[in-house]
Amino acid sequence: MTWWKSNFNMPTLNIGDGTVWLEAYGPVAYDSPNTSFDLTGFFPGWEIVVFCCIWHWDGPVSGTAYLYSRWCNPAGSTIFNCANGLGYALNVASGYWSEYWYGCNIGCAGWEVTSSGNYSVRSYSTGAGAMSEQSTTIAFSNVPSTTQLAASKAGYIWVEGNDLCFVNANQWKHTIVGTDNGYVDTEKSGFMWIDNSNWLHWIGLDGHNYQVPWKIQEFASTWSNSSNDATAPGASYKGCIWVDSEYGWTHLGYIGYDGHKYIVGSGHDPYIAPY
Repeated sequence: MTWWKSNFNMPTLNIGDGTVWLEAYGPVAYDSPNTSFDLTGFFPGWEIVVFCCIWHWDGPVSGTAYLYSRWCNPAGSTIFNCANGLGYALNVASGYWSEYWYGCNIGCAGWEVTSSGNYSVRSYSTGAGAMSEQSTTIAFSNVPSTTQLAASKAGYIWVEGNDLCFVNANQWKHTIVGTDNGYVDTEKSGFMWIDNSNWLHWIGLDGHNYQVPWKIQEFASTWSNSSNDATAPGASYKGCIWVDSEYGWTHLGYIGYDGHKYIVGSGHDPYIAPY
């Protein structure tokens, strides 16, 4: 899964299964880490990056470690806590080691990354094998305006030029650039529909048939505010479309031809490599 330019809090599988893969594959290492991110072209309501903290203990050590990690703004104030006193039991013999991994993503919003500058993540532990605080500076540049529109605008959906636009539940205007499926008719500009393969389409100002570049059939997310089970009201509701207020409040929801709920957004597909 990727967070770069994806919509806030998209449905998430359980990707951090405790210690099994850590034990199997040895000490964790970062793959091409980065601490500087240019947000040119970003919309507020998109994820930026995940900071991963790895606590490492060499034996002998036993007892409970308490883990702390937090994102801070350029003034040094806490934006939000990630690990916040998380207890981890240690019983590591001499010649062995133990690790704990914790990931914490951040996005572009008035309450997270709201302006360009040097942010930081600060991590430490107390208790067994205590570690002093380590601070990593992370620079964000060209951060877009995170000003929200009037609440009365949320829910608007329209075709603007050749793109599909909407004001999401977080009161930001988002734009979906579609996949061009060829010319149909300029007289039908503005039409929207769901096809029998559950894809959302619209006709642009140029008369072309555009299709959303990705879709996700809703499932119960591990960490987001979704329903407990996949939403499937039935085919009698196919074609219904709305600005949704589940997950991160930045996407469209609709009922597909098969009667299942699908979600789409202006950001990148969270299930393919960053692009």
